[in-house]
Amino acid sequence: DVITTGSASLGVFVIGRDAFLIRENSRVELGGDKTGQQPGAAKIVTSLKIAAGKVLSVFGSGGKRIETLTAVAGTRGTGIFVETISDVTYMCLCYGRADIDAKAYPGERESLETKHHEKPYYILPAGMKQAFLEAPMLNHTDEELTMLEALVGRVPPFGQKQYSSNGY
Repeated sequence: DVITTGSASLGVFVIGRDAFLIRENSRVELGGDKTGQQPGAAKIVTSLKIAAGKVLSVFGSGGKRIETLTAVAGTRGTGIFVETISDVTYMCLCYGRADIDAKAYPGERESLETKHHEKPYYILPAGMKQAFLEAPMLNHTDEELTMLEALVGRVPPFGQKQYSSNGY
């Protein structure tokens, strides 16, 4: 499936045990499987290709592959925010585990385990002095993570209270 948002828009949706918030001017390709062949079988997201824009995701157990122009990340049970900015990728592993590879720098990898936004990075294109540049936490909030987790019946590990409706 391909999801595209225009200006001044966003999308919030759930697939299985995963929830997503896609911001304005984004294009995301979702790959996955069904848990069976029968009608109504559950769908499972296994990969996201973020061609443009900003995506906040929370995932249940199981591995996911996230790809952008400059990075590939393998995640396990995470909350993650990804933003593409021209030919640079911004990733904040909000919590959970991920291995992030810089496409333009073979062998350059960051293996992360975080609890609360400790290691956001810019993943840079070829021709730069380094593959990864530490970054501040940008463009997403704990309230959004809490809302997404509530949609799939969970509470984020950083201890937020259950989400109460605030217009989402």
